[in-house]
Amino acid sequence: MIQFNRFDFRATWQSDALMPAYWGSALRGGLGKWLRQTSCILRTRGCDGCAVRASCAYGFIFETENIQSDRERGNINARPHPIVVELPFPCDFSTNKGMSFDFSILLMDRANEFFHHVLFSIVKLGQEDGIGARARQGYGRFQVDSVRCGEEVVYDRKSAEIKKPSAVRKLNLQEMSTERKNEDAMGRDKLEVGFETPFRAKYKGRFSRKVPFHLLIRTALRRISSLETAYGQGEPDLDYSGLIKAAEEVKTVREELQWAEVPRFSSRQKSKMMIGGPVGTVTYQGEDVCRFLPFLKYCEDVHLGKQTFFGLGKIRVIPE
Repeated sequence: MIQFNRFDFRATWQSDALMPAYWGSALRGGLGKWLRQTSCILRTRGCDGCAVRASCAYGFIFETENIQSDRERGNINARPHPIVVELPFPCDFSTNKGMSFDFSILLMDRANEFFHHVLFSIVKLGQEDGIGARARQGYGRFQVDSVRCGEEVVYDRKSAEIKKPSAVRKLNLQEMSTERKNEDAMGRDKLEVGFETPFRAKYKGRFSRKVPFHLLIRTALRRISSLETAYGQGEPDLDYSGLIKAAEEVKTVREELQWAEVPRFSSRQKSKMMIGGPVGTVTYQGEDVCRFLPFLKYCEDVHLGKQTFFGLGKIRVIPE
């Protein structure tokens, strides 16, 4: 069981912006720069060996440590980032001065304690740096007008007051499994899944352009296992091999996917690159397909695959 909250931001462009079709990577990069500036008290070059890393917003959210040698925490290489940036794909809202736009940030586990740091960093990013092309020439400036957590307003620019959410949501795989039994009673043998942002998952060493059901489930189980190991009660007691075998029996009956590329600038590598994956919908059919609903519902909230921090791998189970 993992604590998490989704914070919905409403912002307004203070200058025209020149943005790509999807800019989750740019938002992530700007957040990282300001979060480090606002939370690093020792001003060290790196986080390795830092005495206050555990209590640092930047250290906890961005610099996830390798935990491969920690056998008690399960079979994962490193702690996954406890944050997901969410933007629509493509970002079809106006980027003209005076126009409003929305985005969301999902925080998991102790990252919720650093919401104030995250919000302040986003505010400073909009005021000082801007975002997108030609930001140094004054493009892409924005102000954060409000932030909601569910129906609750936790920040309003006019009052400048930041409130702590009154409730924290919880990801509970066991409860989702109980709800799944009701789905089984309906006798469903079909499942439609929408891939709302590029889904990046490797199969046999290559990023797959198609999403067979077993690849979707393999990726979902990997995501769930790593998050629960790092932030929950430990790796779930699941029959992984049995689940994969059952998933391989589920067939694709309709596929409407297209490959989509999104830009990314790596500040560490000082280079631009394109990262892509399939988007669209796939309908699956199988006698035992409903047993996988809890895993997919779980990943609706936290995304799955690679580059989830940027907002990639957003899926949605489409009701019949």
